[in-house]
Amino acid sequence: MNRTANPKEIQEHLQFEKFAKDIAEELMIYALLKGKDYAVDDVAVGVLSSQSTDDSVENGEIVQSEKGISNAINVTIFAGDKKISVERRGFDLDVMKEAIDQNLPTLAYTPSNPHTRILEAEHTYRGPKVDLDLWDDTTISADDIKKQAVLAEQTARAHDKIKAIRSVSYDTSRSKTYVASTSGFEGFNYNTSFGATASVIAEFNGNMQNGYAGMMARHMSDLESPIDLGERAAQKAVLSLNPETPKTGDMPIVLSPQAAQTFFNSVMEAIDGGEIRGGRSYMKDMLGSQVLPSNVTIIDNPLIQRGLRSSYVDSAGQFRQPLTFIRDGVLEQFNLSVEEARALGYAPIGRNNGRTNTSVIGGTKTAEELIAGIKEGLYIESFQGGTANITDGTFSRKASGRRIVNGEITDRAVSGFVLSGNLKTMNMGFEIANDTPDHPNTRTSFACPTTKFPSLKISGS
Repeated sequence: MNRTANPKEIQEHLQFEKFAKDIAEELMIYALLKGKDYAVDDVAVGVLSSQSTDDSVENGEIVQSEKGISNAINVTIFAGDKKISVERRGFDLDVMKEAIDQNLPTLAYTPSNPHTRILEAEHTYRGPKVDLDLWDDTTISADDIKKQAVLAEQTARAHDKIKAIRSVSYDTSRSKTYVASTSGFEGFNYNTSFGATASVIAEFNGNMQNGYAGMMARHMSDLESPIDLGERAAQKAVLSLNPETPKTGDMPIVLSPQAAQTFFNSVMEAIDGGEIRGGRSYMKDMLGSQVLPSNVTIIDNPLIQRGLRSSYVDSAGQFRQPLTFIRDGVLEQFNLSVEEARALGYAPIGRNNGRTNTSVIGGTKTAEELIAGIKEGLYIESFQGGTANITDGTFSRKASGRRIVNGEITDRAVSGFVLSGNLKTMNMGFEIANDTPDHPNTRTSFACPTTKFPSLKISGS
């Protein structure tokens, strides 16, 4: 734990834990007793309380302010090879018990599935809470929000081609979750999330382009400064002005770290347990095989302090250990839920609700060194829609970015073209830079490096 929690925060959390625990215990006993005639053998209960605010600022004034409160109880009932879930808003126990009564008879015609049972005792975590510093009790006043927004706006307007500020927004969410089950699992999650966005418009010689910048963090202090936020939005808008459409053909392609996320998301989709189980992925028979270049490793760490997807247990109640999906290009682990792991004959891996903080690492060159040898190519900054088919490998996406000339990224914007290839060959034919953090930082849950393809197909003018 790298901070000191204030007494009020501690007291509020303890009160929620006691309140939620009492609810869970009562509902577990109720569902077991009422479920005797339906062969109910296990019950899991989740109690959630969340609050959110979203303020949008234009010209230094808040023009829209939304606030929301959400409370809910979820009860999952297991009966042999059958499972049903019941959820109701609010914390009314009588309403929840009535819902259980109404839904128990549906077990009679619920399809059997031997893989849906509750997590086995040997995999169920019963240890203490692990504090990953995911809660920040910082509050932001309306005046503070307006001051932050004004700084972002002033920074963006310092560019002479910025003609308008569409909006600057700040949002905050706080959630408390308690989960318990008759298997002995008990877990707490306290999460805060702070977000900031800026949207601006640039104009030059009749051409107008939007620029957007946004980010999230668990702690307010981990957000970038409003000056940096406004600068990023302005740069994106200005650098997109008067785009050219490149000619159809093949040329070297370099993906920015943000654009690389789109490509590597295709890799992660190809090793997703649902796709593997359904036989839809071309990687379904490639466990233990080379699937990426030999220096590329993809790791996943749920225990990062302040990580956007950090949590010490998954939704099934298993402790989450760091793991490696792909090591030195070799596929070591599919991304499996508990049900998928059982169906495929593997042990659960603590990823019942998906991957956590993921990094692509292994590059040795700087991004500048990676680009230096390219006489003419494209630097892709974003993708817009398209297809990445993990069954046949088809990759075809609209893209935009800037031209690379003589080893330098220029200010000449490009758009209106489609980048295409086949994932099966693309996966073995790229090179990454060394600009990935050692692990995902507090502002992203998927850290990717600058990525270079020697040649890809461009469908343009």
